[in-house]
Amino acid sequence: MLSEFRRASALLEVHPEIVSESYVSDRSGWMVSFDGNGLVASHVMRRTPARFGYGCDRREVSRAIRDHVLQLVKPDSRGSIGLVSGDEGVEWLESHPGCGCAFDRVTPFSSRVFLAAARRSDSTFLVDAISTDGGGIACNVILEQGLCIQELAGMTLAEFALKTSLLPARMLGLEGRKGHFTPGADADVTVYDPVSQKAVLTLVEGRKVLFRGTVARQPGRVICTESGRSRVEAAGLEAVVVRGGIPTLRRRP
Repeated sequence: MLSEFRRASALLEVHPEIVSESYVSDRSGWMVSFDGNGLVASHVMRRTPARFGYGCDRREVSRAIRDHVLQLVKPDSRGSIGLVSGDEGVEWLESHPGCGCAFDRVTPFSSRVFLAAARRSDSTFLVDAISTDGGGIACNVILEQGLCIQELAGMTLAEFALKTSLLPARMLGLEGRKGHFTPGADADVTVYDPVSQKAVLTLVEGRKVLFRGTVARQPGRVICTESGRSRVEAAGLEAVVVRGGIPTLRRRP
């Protein structure tokens, strides 16, 4: 793994035009489907159960679910994404073949810390932003994991804000309204408890969308280019249109 770190560092160092982000969750997931021989179709997923002492056929996958090692993605009645395991998980797989799944303790801590904290020779971050998987599995842990890396002296709190707010806004071409708390910006604010490292209040454009665990139901937004506007709006969502492409990134505050 150390050799992979060094190779990635060398490539990013000599190619500053590459804009990148790194993943900080230990959770990783795939779709659960089986081939004609009853084996997991994904070759990536075939290797993962073995790390926990399981095979990759249908019976072994069900055993991993019952043992609460493998979790399945299941939406609740409100459409929110949750993870289930045990007997409930096995029943969900039987009725929903091809559903998403997630293993915890997959992504090594060493790689998560290295990629988030590594620096270029000019002291800017080697990897520009901290990312999460905001898709089919629940692993939005930027705040918790990022603060853990900060406590390990991987970055300051100001640099954590840079990697999670300002630089991502610049990457998306939204610096005029996002990523900073200054006059003219959208008043997007997250307040967190430093002990639990959990968000307790979130404002979007000054409107409360999260308060003490309760999420306000509001129309969703999708960042897209002009070519995607009509599809987004047809789905009843608000389109935040950006120019597209990756701008030349200013890496300093």
